[in-house]
Amino acid sequence: MEYFYNILNSPNLVEELKVIALQEFSVENVLFWENYCILQKIVSRVKHKQETANESSSNSHQKLALQDFYSQNSNSHDSESYDPNYPLLPQLLPYYNSFYHTFIDLEGPAAVNITSDAIRRIYHGFYSYPTVGIFDEAKDEVVETMYFSIFPILLQQNRKQLGDLFSH
Repeated sequence: MEYFYNILNSPNLVEELKVIALQEFSVENVLFWENYCILQKIVSRVKHKQETANESSSNSHQKLALQDFYSQNSNSHDSESYDPNYPLLPQLLPYYNSFYHTFIDLEGPAAVNITSDAIRRIYHGFYSYPTVGIFDEAKDEVVETMYFSIFPILLQQNRKQLGDLFSH
């Protein structure tokens, strides 16, 4: 699975996965991954701004530009600074709501296939104690789905290229 995460953190290979996912009618999974990564960048930026504002005791809230977060680098989050139990700050709520209604809500335009238990926990989490890690269980399920569905196709189509990429 670690090898697959290396692929997910390679923008060119994520684009290839997206092409395969389109052919396999499962593009929502790759879109989920890309948007999950953007969400984590937004969280990181907001936390940094919050900490900086707290240190300088200024109360300025700058608007976040989506293009600041949408880069081709798909790293989901820095494992050293990521705390899934960090409370969801009010300025993050619109991003999380949008993500929920796009990928988690069964009626969403790109709803992913995750367990009903995961959906229920996410929904309940929003109304009890929302945290930045609320979508982590869904992320794990989506990554596992991609690992068993489209990753083998990517391996088959790009065996030599992938071998060269990860043998260095």
